[in-house]
Amino acid sequence: TAPAQGAAPPVAPADTAEATPPSVPTPGSPPPPLRWLSPIPDRLIPMLEARYAPMVAPAVLNWRDAPFQIAEMELDEKPGQLTPDVIVFWNDAKHCDTNGCPWEILAEGSQSLTPVADGKAHDLGLAPSYSAGKRDLLIDGSRLFRWTGKGWAPEYYKPEKVR
Repeated sequence: TAPAQGAAPPVAPADTAEATPPSVPTPGSPPPPLRWLSPIPDRLIPMLEARYAPMVAPAVLNWRDAPFQIAEMELDEKPGQLTPDVIVFWNDAKHCDTNGCPWEILAEGSQSLTPVADGKAHDLGLAPSYSAGKRDLLIDGSRLFRWTGKGWAPEYYKPEKVR
């Protein structure tokens, strides 16, 4: 299944009393869609090559027909980074299965890309809410991933115990 071109509808937290309330934009305003870049920017190729070439070895990556899609998005609530985050979504049957295709969010450093989140999904989008200053993610249209300060993690259901 091809990755999403935009985001899915917002998902409410399971326990709104204890959940971190979303910050601007309001849940009613849609987030920007993911815009997959074609071609992949030349400045990213050496860093992506270092990270992903071992996954296809002994073959060599063809950057005109890469096995993944790339989006660059500013995921900070108050943009201040010099460079946006890099979102990688594999679009290759050899790397996908019934759980979906691999995805990663990479923070760009001076000479490398550092992973801050990864997983598998059929669909990857942005939520309209923020947690701790970073945009929340929607995986497969319904699983909310929130920023923890170190990376994105799934929001787990918090049962309200009755005994």
